[in-house]
Amino acid sequence: MNNTYDDYTLYNETSNNGSTDYYSNFDYILDEEGNIICEEVTEEEKEFYRNFAWWMEGVGQMTVGGIGFLANCIAIPILGSKEMSSMFNRLLTCLAIFDNIFIVCSVFDTIRKHWIQNQAFEYIFGYFLYQFHNMIVCCCTYITVVLALERYRAVWRPIEYHNTVNSSPNPWRRVTLEYIIPVVLGSIVFNLPKFFETTFVQELQYKLEFDPIVNTTLEVPTTVYAIAPTDLRLDDKYVLWYSNIARLIVTGVIPLGSLAYLNFGIYSVVKRRRRMTNRPSTTSATTAAQKAEETRQAIVLFAIVILFVCCHALRILLNVNELLTLQVVRASIKNGCFGVPFWALIGVAVSHFLITVNSSVNFFIYCFMSPTFRRIFIVYLKKVCCGCTILDHFSSNHSVSSGDERIETQGLVTAVTTCRFSPTFRTGNGTNDTINGTMSVELADNCQISPKINGSGIIKSQASINDDTVVTTVSSEERRDTAV
Repeated sequence: MNNTYDDYTLYNETSNNGSTDYYSNFDYILDEEGNIICEEVTEEEKEFYRNFAWWMEGVGQMTVGGIGFLANCIAIPILGSKEMSSMFNRLLTCLAIFDNIFIVCSVFDTIRKHWIQNQAFEYIFGYFLYQFHNMIVCCCTYITVVLALERYRAVWRPIEYHNTVNSSPNPWRRVTLEYIIPVVLGSIVFNLPKFFETTFVQELQYKLEFDPIVNTTLEVPTTVYAIAPTDLRLDDKYVLWYSNIARLIVTGVIPLGSLAYLNFGIYSVVKRRRRMTNRPSTTSATTAAQKAEETRQAIVLFAIVILFVCCHALRILLNVNELLTLQVVRASIKNGCFGVPFWALIGVAVSHFLITVNSSVNFFIYCFMSPTFRRIFIVYLKKVCCGCTILDHFSSNHSVSSGDERIETQGLVTAVTTCRFSPTFRTGNGTNDTINGTMSVELADNCQISPKINGSGIIKSQASINDDTVVTTVSSEERRDTAV
């Protein structure tokens, strides 16, 4: 219950198999009033839980996970494209990759529990999937924290941050070395004890088989190997300090505390910038565009963090409950009872579903809140749909399109334009000079450009550079715009 793979899993599956020898004790544990401590679940509640878990995990989690896996596969190349090249979007790419790994693990375990039950799946779960899934949960959690840390650095120390980013010859290397490798190594080290928590023991089970000789169904004894907790997993100190306190701090308190602190700092900067938008400003177009993009990325981050907190809140609540009721749970299991309250069983199934939702819906956040992401996605979708015109409606508010060409009409941009033109320079002495040819014009801080598009697709723009005016006429078939 400490994470997506609740640590009650070992207890539950052991109890369901009818094997409680690991806690066998002829002396019952009593409470202060002399009553036997026994947290039990009725057969009706067990049956309800099995049906509920089948629909919540076997159907809902599989469906949401499948949609989320496809959505993340679409988001990864878009976030990694040149048009969305930034440190923040590279981290979002890494988050999408880890989310997909998490979804695959969740779907595999759902298949093991609700669809296909065989010995091979049990071995995979006990010796690899149980531990690996815990590592992926930690990775996804701390990559979300890293996203907040990256935005915090960008908005609080923008000059230092941009100098560091621009000086890096290989941005992906910086992302990997500064963020991803520490997160992965930390998750592996913290979850290494999980490899020593599971073992397999022989059990005698009876299966119903039809005997054609006597023409009846008989119970045939079969020896199987069932997963069980090791002595380490049952050690009182290990359960208290590692399985409960340490995991609550590492996967709950630290991430939530860090996200609260970092996002409050980001919000205060964004709020201050919004108050200053109506004031006269001497900042360059480049600086204004960077601040606008940082504000948009901060809003995307807020949406991701809010979703993360909502979907992981139940997991942390179950963790806290396990810590507070640990003695009762252990005493109940030692007394031969089930040990887990009914509401906790239902909460575990819901928690599994919610965390899968968290790993599946970030794509839709990007589509809703990022015009650039949405535009690139529509371009990809048009290629698949052979130029379906109905998709133009979704991008019409952000750009004017002509064939494969695009002209940005909203937002602050700094651009380098390469075009074929015949400009006329009107200088201060009243003379006109016309130059034919190809020229690259960089729109600097002291340059303002006002593009106009007439009905024939001809772009007319008037740019003011210092005290001179440049009037250009550019054919839409002959221009190329590249955003910086």
